[in-house]
Amino acid sequence: MNKGITIFYVDDDQDDLDYLSIVINDINKGVELFTHNSANDLMHALHNPPPKPHVVFVDLNMPGTNGFELVEDLRKSEQHKDLPIVVFSTATDPESIRKSKNLGANFYLPKSGDYSALRKSIEYVLDIDWQNFIPGNENFIYRYN
Repeated sequence: MNKGITIFYVDDDQDDLDYLSIVINDINKGVELFTHNSANDLMHALHNPPPKPHVVFVDLNMPGTNGFELVEDLRKSEQHKDLPIVVFSTATDPESIRKSKNLGANFYLPKSGDYSALRKSIEYVLDIDWQNFIPGNENFIYRYN
């Protein structure tokens, strides 16, 4: 488990932000989570460090700039083009997954309402070596077993 990493998470649903905060706090005290409730808030934080995130979790379904547009904007930015992006969404349809990958997300993590399953999936994501991770068809989406 990576210690001392910083996660930025953007989601317009406060319950989802709170739920992930609980999971992160239970997993590891060395992981810092900064939550943002809009793409604009996230972009403001990214352009005004510290802190600087090691990975960004992005919800797809947000008003204003949605998650797809945010991923696209981050990938077009010279400053953030290599920032690991995890799409964290309730959408599990093949089109949302394909579009996320094509826009440049590094990983797709379906949200789970089951606490133990979500915790296991977050632990998995925290263990990814982002510098050497290459998203492909076999490893782009987390599969709950």
